[in-house]
Amino acid sequence: MADKQKTIQKEVSMQGVGLHTGVQVTMTFKPAPADHGYKFKRVDMENQPIIPALAENVVDTSRGTTIAKGEARVSTIEHVLAAAYSLDIDNLMIEINGPETPIMDGSAITFFKILTEAGTVEQELEREYFVVRENVRYVNEEKGIEIIAYPDHKYSVDVLIDFNSKVLGHQYASLTDLSDFGEQIASCRTFAFFHELEPLFKNNLIKGGALENAIVIVENEYPQEEFDRIADLFNKPHLQAKRGILNNISLQYSNEPARHKLLDVVGDLALAGRRIKGKIIAKRPGHYANTQFANLIRQAVKFEQKNGVAPRYNPDEAPLLDIKDIMKRLPHRPPFLLVDKIIHLDENSVVGVKCVTMNEGFFVGHFPEEPVMPGVLQIEAMAQVGGILALKDLENPKEWSTYFLKIDNVRFKQKVVPGDTLIFKLELIDGSAGAKQSCCSNRIKNLTKRKMEYPLTNVHPEAKIGKNVVIEPFVTIEKNVEIGDNCWIGANAVIKEYTKIGNNCRIFHGAVIGAIPQDLKFVGEITTVIIGDNTTVRECATINRGTSAKGSTQVGSNCLLMAYSHVAHDCRIKNYVIVGNATQIAGEVDIDDHAILSGGILVHQFVRIGTHVIVQGGSKIGKDIPPYIKAGRDPLNFAGVNSVGLRRREFSNEQIYAIQDVYRTIYQKGLNTTQALEVIKAELPASKERDVIIDFVSNSKRGIISGEFAEL
Repeated sequence: MADKQKTIQKEVSMQGVGLHTGVQVTMTFKPAPADHGYKFKRVDMENQPIIPALAENVVDTSRGTTIAKGEARVSTIEHVLAAAYSLDIDNLMIEINGPETPIMDGSAITFFKILTEAGTVEQELEREYFVVRENVRYVNEEKGIEIIAYPDHKYSVDVLIDFNSKVLGHQYASLTDLSDFGEQIASCRTFAFFHELEPLFKNNLIKGGALENAIVIVENEYPQEEFDRIADLFNKPHLQAKRGILNNISLQYSNEPARHKLLDVVGDLALAGRRIKGKIIAKRPGHYANTQFANLIRQAVKFEQKNGVAPRYNPDEAPLLDIKDIMKRLPHRPPFLLVDKIIHLDENSVVGVKCVTMNEGFFVGHFPEEPVMPGVLQIEAMAQVGGILALKDLENPKEWSTYFLKIDNVRFKQKVVPGDTLIFKLELIDGSAGAKQSCCSNRIKNLTKRKMEYPLTNVHPEAKIGKNVVIEPFVTIEKNVEIGDNCWIGANAVIKEYTKIGNNCRIFHGAVIGAIPQDLKFVGEITTVIIGDNTTVRECATINRGTSAKGSTQVGSNCLLMAYSHVAHDCRIKNYVIVGNATQIAGEVDIDDHAILSGGILVHQFVRIGTHVIVQGGSKIGKDIPPYIKAGRDPLNFAGVNSVGLRRREFSNEQIYAIQDVYRTIYQKGLNTTQALEVIKAELPASKERDVIIDFVSNSKRGIISGEFAEL
């Protein structure tokens, strides 16, 4: 019997303080309709925006999982989702009047109890699972992280953690049945190391942290003065210095930290949007790895929705019909009989098997040195399997002939060679000629309407086109494309599958948006291109889809991509960015607001370009460019503060002078980056611009460009 979806029976509310923001919030859990999933509603914001709790909406994983939609975001959602998932709840609206869920005692037990109090109720629609049929794997070899999902009949999780800690040691935790979550996992608290507290606090995190809502682990010996200083930083009482657990409390379990990491895995994997049937084994998991793994499952689900699930074939099981039975039903004979077994047959579907061997007659002439099964024979084999379904109710099926009349949208994604096994699944779509006639007429009507709106174009009937969109001749717009209102698409432009374009955009002639990545890691996974509002893409510019690395390529609002520019996979281009003619941007590049890249620039992969930057044409960018500056020459160098651009954007002279003081310290005083940042923090007045620069330089992964303080 199929499972039914569930939601809660009644509305329940709770209050608490966010761990990182320190903001007091009220959170209300409300019943939701079937197929709703988990969604957060920011009731404190204008129009009360809703954020679906899905992996593609994750924007930050710093000490917690944050999701966002537009300007709305909610942080530290993993404990809430873990409690809901463990209680078999599929659909839930979570209203919250702040940017972060309450931390409570640092575990999921409060959420678990209040949702238990709310009760659950079955809904009409059946629950859909992601059934792990083959291993799904995420790995980061550099950090020793690995998460794998193995086929299994139920959901279970094993977690292994290793922080190179003498206090914690190696720890292992296991949840063999989700029904044990409340008793074994829900009460396990989050934890942090003592040496992490000050950096976290100075990075605007753990403002709501307290010894009541987190386990603090002291790895090394510290003087009492250091403990007192950190306590004063958090405005907390002084505790006696000691190594071990700072809280003066006992762990609930010897492996409580590992159990909490397991709790996080359950919560983060709820972002997959489907309940999972499979065994999860996670080695050194964290929120980033967890959400990346959830995204892999999201992609697998979307692939199954698009392509269906391949039937399972066990060669050791007796077939429903063997070759002798098939020959009694079909008039075909070797070498033209291309079906070996029928392993499933019902009123509306059939599954057949063809074992391809080197002895096939067609291999004699079809590339004898590199044998490949002709595509037309693959289709014929499929048609013969369909013939079994068509003739199944006849008394003497062998006396009848079946004819193959028509096929649409055939694609061969890989060659078939000796040793392969082909499995064909065919489903009866329409049971009568009348039904086929009706279906055909409706499709012709829809296509005719679309052609009338956009003459001489190739617009897929399932593409979502907004209001007042102008599409010029010879444009191609594929399935699963969304285009907002008041857009203009120039002649010969191509908008590929899984592209979303906002309102008031202009796509000029010959532009190609959403082409697959030029990256060997890409293996056909479903990824996207997302473009904001009021953005212009000029002639023959190209924007490629993402890969599994990030899942999408994003271009913000009010951007201008000039002619022949290129944006590769997984880039993040924010708002008001200008990319000059023929500028080529490699994969996974981040460009912040108001940056200007002149023409003919080459940007290396993984580079970040800061806000309000302007780069001279023809430059080669191989390192990060910090905010508010001009850069140019070959090799690329710092060339002064972008004072003209900043004044145009209404920066005051005082702000510009403060920025110049920061860069004098970085580039003129002969200090290395670490030393320069220490001087800036100690000697220069605090300001938003100073802190933006400090944050950028501190988090630079490729290192910032070099140079002297001199104007271009």
